[in-house]
Amino acid sequence: MKKIIAAALVLVSSSAFAGGFHHAPSNESWTGGDKTKHFAVSAALGAGSYALTEETEHPFLYAVGLAMVPGVAKEVYDARSGGTGFSHKDLAADLLGAVVGASIGNAIVSFNGENVSLSYTGHF
Repeated sequence: MKKIIAAALVLVSSSAFAGGFHHAPSNESWTGGDKTKHFAVSAALGAGSYALTEETEHPFLYAVGLAMVPGVAKEVYDARSGGTGFSHKDLAADLLGAVVGASIGNAIVSFNGENVSLSYTGHF
């Protein structure tokens, strides 16, 4: 699994320099634009990736890494000539979403239901 993530990141990042590389405007907002979409997609990918990596040695780290690959790929694509520019702020939203999603995935996979009671014992 480590080799797959490493290879994907190397391929994506090396392609960034093939056709020029430019950054997003420095006045880009931390909360505006598409940051919510970056967070939401990465959270969903993080939760799903955790289910795929739960049997590995470090499932949380692998899930976060897998969830980050599409976000990094998108930023590399945006960095091309004529694109919107590579945004570190978009990547920060991706990372936050991936961590939250992997945490949710961990909670779902770890939940065994034994300590939950849905019955009502009060009086009407």
